[in-house]
Amino acid sequence: MKRKSLGFTLLEVLVAVVIVSLGMLGVAALLVTVHKADTSSYIQQQAVQTTYDMLDRMRANLQGT
Repeated sequence: MKRKSLGFTLLEVLVAVVIVSLGMLGVAALLVTVHKADTSSYIQQQAVQTTYDMLDRMRANLQGT
């Protein structure tokens, strides 16, 4: 007489853990990429702001002469 299985086998749990782990690795890689892009964008924004500030100072210096 065969009993009805009420739980998960160790293999099923292992496969589920591997699948979830792969998904989490993908999310972690995406977060690293987003962080790098955000940092790069911030640096570019600071460079543009500094350039505009320098141009404004140069214009003010020319007008004051």
